[in-house]
Amino acid sequence: MKSIRSLIVALLIYLFTGVTLLFSQTSATVPGGIHYQAVARGSDGKELVNTNISVIFSITAGSEVGTVVFEEVHSGVTTSKYGVFSLVIGKGTSTGNGSAETINDIDWSTGTYFLKVKVNFGGDYRDMGAMQFLAVPYALYAAKSLEPGPQGEQGEQGPQGEPGDPATDDQTLSVVNVDGSDYLAISGGNQVKISSIEKDGDPTNELQDLRLTSDILTITKLTDATSVNLAPYNQTLSYNSSTYSLGISGNTTTVDLSGLKNDADASPTNEIQTLSYNQSTKELSISGTGGNSVTLGSEVAFRARNTSSDVAPQLSNITLTYDAADMNIGGAFDPSSGVFTAPADGIYTFNISFTADGTGGSRELAIYVNSQIYEKLAIDISSGSFIPVRSVTLRLSASNTVSVTVFTGTALQTGTGSFSGFRVN
Repeated sequence: MKSIRSLIVALLIYLFTGVTLLFSQTSATVPGGIHYQAVARGSDGKELVNTNISVIFSITAGSEVGTVVFEEVHSGVTTSKYGVFSLVIGKGTSTGNGSAETINDIDWSTGTYFLKVKVNFGGDYRDMGAMQFLAVPYALYAAKSLEPGPQGEQGEQGPQGEPGDPATDDQTLSVVNVDGSDYLAISGGNQVKISSIEKDGDPTNELQDLRLTSDILTITKLTDATSVNLAPYNQTLSYNSSTYSLGISGNTTTVDLSGLKNDADASPTNEIQTLSYNQSTKELSISGTGGNSVTLGSEVAFRARNTSSDVAPQLSNITLTYDAADMNIGGAFDPSSGVFTAPADGIYTFNISFTADGTGGSRELAIYVNSQIYEKLAIDISSGSFIPVRSVTLRLSASNTVSVTVFTGTALQTGTGSFSGFRVN
């Protein structure tokens, strides 16, 4: 069964017309479009930031469930770092669903219209509801009244006017002071604050450096700055070879190192030991008096087959058992229970194959660790299907268990297959 994550889009919507009328002497152009902005949120209420989504806008006539007049899709939309996405209704790709090819083709004078929104967050489109268009979008229809009529006859040219004064176009820059702050102003224009700009002509005299001289820390270009004497913070380690003590200046406490001054015996080499490994016995040994040896983890490997399908109830989780083990090095696998028990900490690899014998479908194959599902290897297995070898590598602790489980679905048999594994290290 696939889990479906419920997502909620909190639509902080404002709609405003994207209509701008551009006039010439012969025509009026209405670029059809309605701005749309929203915030995408998940089921936990948090914004879905930098997320790829797709949006379908449908305009219906008469009601929310009325006939679709125009429909378009906006693909590849990415939300901002605040979860916001902004679109223009009418600038998407038409789905072909509806009587109008573009938003300009809608006859807004015929009645009421509604906007339906669907959003795809990765999977299926989610219906985000509908709302009625109110007065502003109908300006698209009102714009038609601005279309010019037939051009009239050319009138007589009027008399030449007097030339203007070119000096009236001149502008003057000046520095003005407003409430203690200096501004650069242009006549007939705006002002820019310049009081924070360099005033004394020297762009370097505000730069300062820290200096350390004979343990005295100072700052440049500030005559009355307080200097800091760092001498009290200097400390020196010292060692007294007569008393075998380690000390530090400024502190009377010392550390007694006399216990480290001599070897316990006359031989400076008898503490040196050598490690050796015997491949055949898998023993790791250390030389010297009192040295011991340990046996490293032995080889672990098994393989078993189940050649006859067992009867099982529908809609049940059944642990697969096996007729016999073809190989069982280390004795960690029990074919009668179908359970492998890790003999030691390590990394193990397992291989599983499966055939859905008998009638009935919807079987699922999974690997379990410590009687809990770890991974589904195949789902919705139909009758007679063969699932080739699936490999899973696990890090196990000693005594962890691994088994293969079949969910029978509508089948009445478990099925057959093989189960093998080995220790990697």
